[in-house]
Amino acid sequence: MITCVLSLGACGKNDTEIAKEQYEASNVEMAKNIAVSRILPLIEKMSNDADILSKKDFVTTEEMAKFADDAQLKNNADIIYGDIAAEVEAYYGMTMDELYNSMDESSLMQFENSLRQEAENRAKEYERTEVSGYAMISALNSFTSAYEKVGQIVEAESPENIDASVDGTSIVLNIDTTCEKGNAKVEMVFSNDRFLKLKSASLNPVENIKGLMKKAALNTLIGMGTVFAVLVFLVFVISAFNIFPYLQKRKDANKIASKGVDNAVNQISENEQLLLNNDNDDEELVAVIAAAVAAYEGSASTDGFIVRSIRRHF
Repeated sequence: MITCVLSLGACGKNDTEIAKEQYEASNVEMAKNIAVSRILPLIEKMSNDADILSKKDFVTTEEMAKFADDAQLKNNADIIYGDIAAEVEAYYGMTMDELYNSMDESSLMQFENSLRQEAENRAKEYERTEVSGYAMISALNSFTSAYEKVGQIVEAESPENIDASVDGTSIVLNIDTTCEKGNAKVEMVFSNDRFLKLKSASLNPVENIKGLMKKAALNTLIGMGTVFAVLVFLVFVISAFNIFPYLQKRKDANKIASKGVDNAVNQISENEQLLLNNDNDDEELVAVIAAAVAAYEGSASTDGFIVRSIRRHF
């Protein structure tokens, strides 16, 4: 026992650490209850309020915080109004409908106003959660965007099943919800103090097996299509290399043919005068013509070339 007292670190935690853990555990439990009973209904209501949605992109964070506080007041008044109605029914021994039917129009209006005023007065004393204006604006953006994919929230898990963690000065909650067209997870962050101020909130759709398989199949198709397109491009590039030898060969052939023509023209030019001065020498003329044709055809000799007739034009 003495050893434990002298070495608290080894045998247990000191009173400060224990008190801190208890305080944080208490805050976490309160945050869970507040998230499900107050904040989540508040965000849902505000995200379906056309008037607030039309203003959310133009108001300051302070104004949005005031909107959230007023909405909490109204929600609290509605809850308290129901409690007062139950008290009235118990007092008069009849239902509210029966009570309304027993009054004339003037009395009914006065009675209704008095009930509403009493509810609002009680609501002012009713505990409310401080909400950051920035947190509410981002929450409305997140919830309205997620509604397009999963629809409205149908059911949220009970506070005791909420996954919670403490991250320094913040309490992070992850709340599983069932929506009209799928599942989603609500993430809320509260300040880890006695105020439990809402710092942020978001609604994140959760992909089911069908959605994951669809996304995987789409990614596979995109990947295979990309690889196929690259392969086709590479085949085209490789095939293009076969054109270059053909073009070079054709170019060389044109050079040879051009050279043969030039040689033939040169030989004819060189021997033109000789032919004109020697009109009767047919054999020499035949040899010159055969040589010119052989040069034009690119042949090394005149074998196989036969000159059958010669006609002179002057």
